[in-house]
Amino acid sequence: MDAIAIATIASATVELLAPYLKSLGEELAKKAGGEIGAKVGETALDKAKQLYEIVKAKFAPKPDAAKVISALEKSPNDEDTQAAVRFHLKEMMASDESFAKELANLLKEASEAGADTIFQTTITGSVQKLSQMGVYGDVKIFEISGNVLIVSETAVGKVLARLFQSPVARDITDYIKVIVKSNRFGRKVQFQVPHDITVGAFIDLVVDILQLPWSKRIDELMLSFDFSYSVVFGDKKLPLNQSLRDVGISDGDEVQLFITAIWTDELEKEEQEMKGAFYMLTAEQLLRRENARKTRGVLSQSKIKSLADSCFAFIDEIGYVE
Repeated sequence: MDAIAIATIASATVELLAPYLKSLGEELAKKAGGEIGAKVGETALDKAKQLYEIVKAKFAPKPDAAKVISALEKSPNDEDTQAAVRFHLKEMMASDESFAKELANLLKEASEAGADTIFQTTITGSVQKLSQMGVYGDVKIFEISGNVLIVSETAVGKVLARLFQSPVARDITDYIKVIVKSNRFGRKVQFQVPHDITVGAFIDLVVDILQLPWSKRIDELMLSFDFSYSVVFGDKKLPLNQSLRDVGISDGDEVQLFITAIWTDELEKEEQEMKGAFYMLTAEQLLRRENARKTRGVLSQSKIKSLADSCFAFIDEIGYVE
């Protein structure tokens, strides 16, 4: 397993272990049962517990490693301790691929069980990156060349076949390389696609392969975003029903994937819905609303843009080794 995947697994493992150890699951279990259902919460907690037990058992024979996992138990939020745990995890995974795969699989199961909601983490993004790197046996999606992600031809072919519900004819002479940049992330991404693919189908392909969101909730801020996508070439927004050939895109051209974000203040929306209606908020709901107000502060336009951009930060993080 390569260093990028190992670093991603190590970071996600510590990100999940820290909040689990902080409360040992007691308050989180109560929250899980009250907010999203006990069965889902218990499953996520169970996966976090399994992850912790596997890491602790792996660290136990090595005094230095055992010392840092013990320190994490006592001070799960300490950044230096977290960094030390990541160091030992990466060292062990580099020499034991089965250990790395075991952790990766547990992270995926925890993500699917709703760990991000229970533990307020972002491990789903890490799981998506691992999937893109082929860790789970999927087709390896990316190669990395400097600041450019190069999407594999096999990955493009599979997505095209799924989008069109049929095998895609492969005439390499009629495929072109298109480099995509965006107003929401800094990375450039290179695709090799049929010259006659429509702009609309090209957008669907890019969104599918990069796993870009159509919507995103930020629960701790009580905000949500809806996203729409368009392609700009030569300062002109392209019509969805025309092909790349028809709009003048040639091999090696660079286009912009312009992402529009429409945001909704869920706190204000909830308040509007409550007007004129008899509705009793629980203490937990009142606390959630108050915490959202404090955390988000003044919602300036620049802050809203920064929050929208953060929904796409994972693209720039692909290939980053801590």
